[in-house]
Amino acid sequence: MDGRSFRSLLRAAVIVAGSALVLSGCALASRVVTVAQGDGVVTTCTVLVLDTPAAAPASAAELDAIAGVIRARMEALDVPGVTVDVIGPDMLMLGLPAGDDAAWRAVATRPGRLSFVPVPPAFDQQVVDGEPMPAGMGPTPILTEADIASASAAEDQLGQPAVAVTLTPEGAVAFDAWAADNVGRRFAIVVDGVVLAAPVIREARFNGQAQISGSFTPEEVGALIAALDSGPLPAPLTELVTTSPVDGACPAMGIEP
Repeated sequence: MDGRSFRSLLRAAVIVAGSALVLSGCALASRVVTVAQGDGVVTTCTVLVLDTPAAAPASAAELDAIAGVIRARMEALDVPGVTVDVIGPDMLMLGLPAGDDAAWRAVATRPGRLSFVPVPPAFDQQVVDGEPMPAGMGPTPILTEADIASASAAEDQLGQPAVAVTLTPEGAVAFDAWAADNVGRRFAIVVDGVVLAAPVIREARFNGQAQISGSFTPEEVGALIAALDSGPLPAPLTELVTTSPVDGACPAMGIEP
């Protein structure tokens, strides 16, 4: 990995199940239709609906943006035969090959918010790796996912799977400025409200390079990279019942709420 990494930063293992950022979390349809296409490929069809006020329906651009984020995540995981179609006001149809589709859906729809958060001394004993961030901690984040330029697979100093993060120029300056004033203090790396790790700052400069490591499997690393590297979902999603398949494939039109 170019530049410096967070040396022995993250020693806690956390399993991250699968998302992006900005507004809220995502939930998927509780029922999934499985269909066998003509070529023998089994496909699952899931309807996703945006959780937006009736007075402020999603725009076509917003729906297209959500579909683009989902496609980018599935492409990052090399998932074949993915379909993401706008099927009505505030609704999308997600088609995935059966097999690992449950894990893929989790990645496709997760919130994926990332933040580097200072740990106040009063919360030091409450911040635990692998656990939700303590309620009420709430200091202003040092960085958010907007400060992430890219994420890629890497290995930590022990040769274990890790995620290498490159910060934007603005993010690199902001983090180095905070680190210079806080050597010896802890900060929490939080994804989707869960503390991945809360290391102690040992250096004053990181030159825009960070590493998220722990007891990740290669699959977990891939899921995290897909979420972080694809950008945020512009709006939250909630569940909606699925529909019957049309001609052996996920229908693209004709869905009624």
